[in-house]
Amino acid sequence: MSDKDISSFLKVKVTNLVISDGADLDPLLLNWSNIYKSRLSRIIDSAENYLTANDSPRPSFLFESGDPWIIVIGPSFDKAIECFGNEETALKNISDMRRKRPESPARALLEAEFWIASAWKARGPGFADTVTEEGSKQFIERLSKAEKVLIESKAYASTIPYWYLLMTQVEGGLGRNFEKIHATFVEGAQKYRTYYPLYKTMVNYSSPKWGGNWDVVDDLISWSVNNTTDLEGNGMYSRLYTSLYCCRIAGNDPFKVGKYSWPKMKAGFEDLVKQYPTNYIFLNDFAKFSCLAKDKTTYIPLRTQMGNKIISASWRPFETETNPNGNNQEKVRVDQLKLCDQQMGYAKN
Repeated sequence: MSDKDISSFLKVKVTNLVISDGADLDPLLLNWSNIYKSRLSRIIDSAENYLTANDSPRPSFLFESGDPWIIVIGPSFDKAIECFGNEETALKNISDMRRKRPESPARALLEAEFWIASAWKARGPGFADTVTEEGSKQFIERLSKAEKVLIESKAYASTIPYWYLLMTQVEGGLGRNFEKIHATFVEGAQKYRTYYPLYKTMVNYSSPKWGGNWDVVDDLISWSVNNTTDLEGNGMYSRLYTSLYCCRIAGNDPFKVGKYSWPKMKAGFEDLVKQYPTNYIFLNDFAKFSCLAKDKTTYIPLRTQMGNKIISASWRPFETETNPNGNNQEKVRVDQLKLCDQQMGYAKN
């Protein structure tokens, strides 16, 4: 495959192909990984022409959610790393690329991504108390290597917004102080105002789950809304608070836990649905949160508009514990959409 062919592939597969946000992107990423495997050097060269073209305030190539298409670069790098096979082969490839392309943004980001993946592989996915002493040591060592790569490449690699996402992840993993991580986030968010993965990562790190608190989260989201108001109104408020909502379980009412504001959520969703009318995830999420807010007046017309355009990711079933037989607890799987329809009094005509 020639450089011209790869360039055409990128244009067709990513910029001109309309991909519904409810669709499975894995086939696209699989195609990318196959090309990485056979033409890793060329794909890096060709990709950079398009990666750097998506700067703020509004990139030219968008998914139906308003996300710039370059959000696929992270998962694509993950696929490419899988194609390396073992770590020895990966390090050899990385060494060769570093020698041939010392100031390649995509090469630097792929190298950093490799060390991040390697760090988490050594650590394991469990909670801190499940990590071995050796696993913890290797985690820090490998994340430090990723940090070094990112610091050394900032002058040329931060032309791609993914640099800021990786640096935020690395600084968080290494336990850098909040001020440092926040400074990285602000710099990236001001430079690439619609690179939503960066916002979502920072909001997640600021949540109680990772040692933060809801006041910090709310301040961060307010700042993010102000940073993008001219582009999508109050949409960022709904994007970010939606990303924090894990699942519907007892005691996890978003309007009781955290600082969710239904009037602000509603205003944000109205802006998103208006600006991205073919994105049914926003419509489904809008309906879900109107149900959680017990706003029947808003839910019914939204549910009617949804019809059969149901995005399963918005309505994942949840488990609730009941105690029907004395001390015997039983978990019951609940259909969230069906429950909302019943609670809100919606019935198909």
